[in-house]
Amino acid sequence: MSRLIAPAERAYQRKVLFAAEVVDGVTLARISRGVIVSASAIAAPPVVNASGMFVWLDDGVPLAPQQVSVDPGLLPYLGASVATPLPPQRLVQIQLAPGRGYAFQAGVTALRFSLIVSDIGPPAPAVDVEVFLRWYDAGAAPPWTDAPVRSRTDVHGDASVALRFRRSDEPAKDAAGALRVRLCAQRGGNVTMSDEFVLAEGRVTDQPTAFALNKFLP
Repeated sequence: MSRLIAPAERAYQRKVLFAAEVVDGVTLARISRGVIVSASAIAAPPVVNASGMFVWLDDGVPLAPQQVSVDPGLLPYLGASVATPLPPQRLVQIQLAPGRGYAFQAGVTALRFSLIVSDIGPPAPAVDVEVFLRWYDAGAAPPWTDAPVRSRTDVHGDASVALRFRRSDEPAKDAAGALRVRLCAQRGGNVTMSDEFVLAEGRVTDQPTAFALNKFLP
């Protein structure tokens, strides 16, 4: 007498559409709590997996999201928005720039400053300007290299920017061991920059006088 054997039950499997890794732009530490992450054209929020990634699941409905956005909530970061990964890529990393109240760790090279529109007349804050540092790399051609993390000025014209080096980088220093840098501003696709100045390595520098955009040059 033969027996009827039922087929093994298939385990529930989830198919990933894509995932986003949100990290601190200064330390590269992963951030999985306290932020709101969303993707355009996808109404459902992502799930957070065991590794702290924000994951959107493929429910079979054709979608073409264009942006992944991060709202930092009460955390001391600036919000960010990046393009979703193009197939076959399924992972995008979003680096959050430091915002007002960000506590830099010991050993980080950073600059806190104010940016004004002009040094002529009453000072007016330069609001919502994308800013970043450009540092001199003695081993690169061309030698001036953009820092990977960009920030934006707030309603007061205040911002914080930081440097992060790779092992292969060769930052040039002056006789006192300070780094050669420039402050850059990007508006409407155009980048202008300050005169060269020095920044103490491994320290957070508070710039006592405001940078003026009308003094920046291409």
